Amino acid sequence: GGGRMRPWMYGVATMLAWGGWIVLGELAGRSIDPRMAAAISYVSATAIAVVYALIAGGGGQLTAVGVGFAIVAGVGAAIGVIATYVGISSGSTAVVATLGGMYFVIAALLSVVVFEEPLDLQTILGIGLAIMAIVVLTTGR
Repeated sequence: GGGRMRPWMYGVATMLAWGGWIVLGELAGRSIDPRMAAAISYVSATAIAVVYALIAGGGGQLTAVGVGFAIVAGVGAAIGVIATYVGISSGSTAVVATLGGMYFVIAALLSVVVFEEPLDLQTILGIGLAIMAIVVLTTGR
């Protein structure tokens, strides 16, 4: 399709949106309890996601398996957002955001196992550099 975004564009949109979300989340967590800020953030995110799914034609057939995976994914997302809000309210936003942003390491490793994606040199190097970033950011803190 001519008007469709390329996958890397979604990645950039994700990076920008989540980068802003972290900073705004810290501001919210400084003004109200971080757990409540996380809940309010996810209520607004849920409303937007539902409206988007309906407008974009995402109301197709639901299956029990698909809904189940979506619910479990939501549990993971909720744990992540609560941990982020509580973490940034009690420590370094740079460290919490960077470590939280390393979720892609877990996703990359699981995709090799679950989806049988190849574990090529680029993926191994990327994961290795991410692990080095974690060590650099957390050593001595």
